[in-house]
Amino acid sequence: MNQWYTKAELLARGWTQGAIDLFLGSPDRERLNPACPQGPKGKLYEVARTLNAESSQEFKRWYVARQARREAQARQARRRHEARNESRNRLDSA
Repeated sequence: MNQWYTKAELLARGWTQGAIDLFLGSPDRERLNPACPQGPKGKLYEVARTLNAESSQEFKRWYVARQARREAQARQARRRHEARNESRNRLDSA
């Protein structure tokens, strides 16, 4: 098993930059990006520390609230989309 998570891997696991800052803080290690050595260093977070943070009650509460916000945003977007379609249909049939 890999002992480091990259920022991209954390984001894929459902983290946000704000959550990384809040629950993990500074990275455990930085490394040069092999694709662009002159660019910014990649930030690495220890897997054990990340899993420990994910198992905390505070993180679990944050994650549940985040999922609820995302679902509410998705419902709102669907309602807006449906309202636009209804308006177009009314205009087309007029």
